[in-house]
Amino acid sequence: MISFEPLRNYLDLKGLSPNALYEKGLITTNIATSINNDKPISFGNLEKICNYLDLRVEEAIVIVKED
Repeated sequence: MISFEPLRNYLDLKGLSPNALYEKGLITTNIATSINNDKPISFGNLEKICNYLDLRVEEAIVIVKED
């Protein structure tokens, strides 16, 4: 399972949220909801977010092993 917890934590430190990325026109509301709920998003959307925030992909997501 992919977790966007690192991305959410980074956004929180910057005073932002996935919804703020939507408000800036970077992502859709569906993508913001997916990030908030650890649901998959396309690599293209992840790339767009990482480029905007100047993050590496491995700083935005973590893979959590499911039992």
